[in-house]
Amino acid sequence: MIRRSARTRAKAAGLAAAAALLAGCGSTVQASSVPTSSDGALGAPGTSSTNGLSAPAAGLSGSVGNTPGATGANGISSATPGSVSTTSPDGATTTATAPQASVHAGSVSTRAPITIGFIVTNASNAGSYGINAGQTYTDQQLYDALVAAMNKRGGLNGRKIVPVYGVTDTAAPNWSTQFQAACAKFTQDNHVAAVLGYIFVFMDSFESCLARAGVPHLYGGYQPGDVEQQRKYPTLVGTTAPTSDIHWRVGLGGAVETGLLTPKNKLGVLVDACANDNAAFDRFAPQYLKAHHITYERFDVGCAAGASDNGAAASQIQSAELQFRADGVDTVWVEGVPALVFAEDAESQAWHPSYLMMPAGAAFEGNVPNDQLANFHGFGVIPAVDVDPQHQPYKPNASEKRCLDMLAEQGLHPKGYNDYFEAYTTCDSLFLYDAALLAAGGQTAAGPVVSALASVFGKTLLASTYNGVGRYIPEQHGGPGVWRQWGWAKSCSCFQYVGPTHPVG
Repeated sequence: MIRRSARTRAKAAGLAAAAALLAGCGSTVQASSVPTSSDGALGAPGTSSTNGLSAPAAGLSGSVGNTPGATGANGISSATPGSVSTTSPDGATTTATAPQASVHAGSVSTRAPITIGFIVTNASNAGSYGINAGQTYTDQQLYDALVAAMNKRGGLNGRKIVPVYGVTDTAAPNWSTQFQAACAKFTQDNHVAAVLGYIFVFMDSFESCLARAGVPHLYGGYQPGDVEQQRKYPTLVGTTAPTSDIHWRVGLGGAVETGLLTPKNKLGVLVDACANDNAAFDRFAPQYLKAHHITYERFDVGCAAGASDNGAAASQIQSAELQFRADGVDTVWVEGVPALVFAEDAESQAWHPSYLMMPAGAAFEGNVPNDQLANFHGFGVIPAVDVDPQHQPYKPNASEKRCLDMLAEQGLHPKGYNDYFEAYTTCDSLFLYDAALLAAGGQTAAGPVVSALASVFGKTLLASTYNGVGRYIPEQHGGPGVWRQWGWAKSCSCFQYVGPTHPVG
């Protein structure tokens, strides 16, 4: 067995500690057995966690408003001011409605204030490891600025926003405790109308708490659950990222479609339990890989529950690297913080496999050796994190510009990739919720609001997704509508998009 130096182990643990601000969830622990196969045979599929929640509320199924400009099931017409067309470099044109303020700028709201919850993520353990987390101001500064700017424009559907902050920290040994406290603050102490904005990790207990209280959650982070969790928590609507099921369909489908994964390759897949990612893999990947004659090896890991898992997480990811390398794997599916740890470890062994993932190239620049980055390939849906701010695929669309203008008037100017990501996801949640309140006639109950969100989603130009396109379908309650491949460009030592866009779903 190859021994790692203490310095390498410490650095790997540090990379795992930065999970919240780097690309997505997935800091992992608790490796299970590693069944290998050349014909798609796997061990017993993972099971979804249950918490006794009832089936989804009526009216949340069916394909609603998926085509920009269509009339949704609730009869909401798209013939509103602000219709814009956005054209990507490959020539694809998307028309959608740029979200408009519900009250004219400069007007004063005379209606009762509306209380909104936001999750503040502190990453007090990232800086000590020398990690470039892509963030130059705090979450609370971002939220304060956007709330002030929205209130200046009349608030949400003419109601001034009163923010309530639930504070979490990636350095906490147990994240669940902090999210339980946040939910109690939201649902018992303050009775918020909704929870909006960025969130760094999917927590079943948190979503269950909000669903029981009937509080809509416009989820602005990565991994907004799988299809079963979205059915279980009918108040959950994603703004930006795909579900775990769509994630595997886009990722593995994109790898095969672009020729990065063929029967000549041996694939090693790191499958974690975050947001039921393992259950989603079981529903799609074995049959798909078998049908395309892909030989693969699966390494199962659990899901981090707090900073106390960092050391174990780094150790298990290193074990996966050893296993894959020893078994002749030449192509690896690994994402987020595990990809950082994996690539660091592979570099120490002079091993340079091909890497497949979805987000997020910008997070890896400066954190992983360039010899490893040259083999990174992604299938992206979020420009702000797929490529760095200097290499965005198009000029800011109307929703991005509106968001940046709101921040600028409050003295905030995004610089790092996470500055943009958190700003755009939070703006999307504010703009979508504003549109939903208008469509629901001002009602704030979860049923009318979620039904309205299903109707307005596909017709609203987003800030966070590629080309501003979003989709709301039974398998994905909100999220991206298109994806595009990204890869390493030696000319700039950076990640850039390549090829055409493709539909999601």
